[in-house]
Amino acid sequence: MPMPEGVERREPDLGDPVRPAARRSGGVAMPVLSPVSRMCLYGAVRKAYREDVPSAWPARGSAAHPAVPRDHVRSGGDGDHSGRVRAAFEVVVLAASAGGLGVLMRVLAALPPDFPAAVLVVQHRGPLSGTALEPAAGHHDDPLATLLGRRSALPVRVAAAGERLTAGTVLVVPLRTALRLDAADTVVLEPAGSRRMADTTLAALAGRFGPRLIGVVLTGLLDDGAAGVRAVKAAGGRVLVQDPHDAAAAAMPTAALATGCVDLVLPAARMATALTAFIMAPGAAELLQVPIPAWARPTGEGHEG
Repeated sequence: MPMPEGVERREPDLGDPVRPAARRSGGVAMPVLSPVSRMCLYGAVRKAYREDVPSAWPARGSAAHPAVPRDHVRSGGDGDHSGRVRAAFEVVVLAASAGGLGVLMRVLAALPPDFPAAVLVVQHRGPLSGTALEPAAGHHDDPLATLLGRRSALPVRVAAAGERLTAGTVLVVPLRTALRLDAADTVVLEPAGSRRMADTTLAALAGRFGPRLIGVVLTGLLDDGAAGVRAVKAAGGRVLVQDPHDAAAAAMPTAALATGCVDLVLPAARMATALTAFIMAPGAAELLQVPIPAWARPTGEGHEG
């Protein structure tokens, strides 16, 4: 239908939640969300909360977001899950290095107080990472956990050996350690190279949680996380990566992208919304799944003979 004279036709602005496939990061084409798919994704999030996604979440236990009973995260099985919030994914691992403090604060601040998954934070610290937040000798308090806790509606504390992962709780992995779970699903902390904390933690949890794990690689130097996201994707989990053009240090996101095992590339401002949709909006994870290309599969997988 022709427009009246003097009236300019304008297309609706639906935002840009993911980078289109026509643009490439690290030579890897990323998924396209059509305008209809974008509307479905945002609609699913709104339906999950029965309101538009707010920029600042009400305090835990408020009338808008009452407290939800939680239990410890388990690695699967068909046992009795009554009283638990059932989410599409049980664990989210956020890995960062240089420039990570600001991004982690932004992501955690935007997660809702009833977020039904455990969150682990793996942050390099020291001169190279630009985050010199090391606990003082002889002290168990971690300044990183303290800073993140001031911004998050979720409780934040330092991971301790022997505890269990808890839905709706953020655990900061101690400096120069990696986290895994033992046969009883309790936390085990093991020494790890300061530049391989993310790889070791992601690989260990991929073996335990499989398709119920989300790995997130944020800003950072070097390539920690690249081997870890391969393990996550091979186990059926999902991988999100901060857009290298949005990162203070592009090396870690770029290395993760080069594996071919990334489901979504997002700016930091969209990361919490994507995680919330993946975990709390029915069908969102399936809508945004990306298969592993043949060249990125482990040796022998997908090949005859």
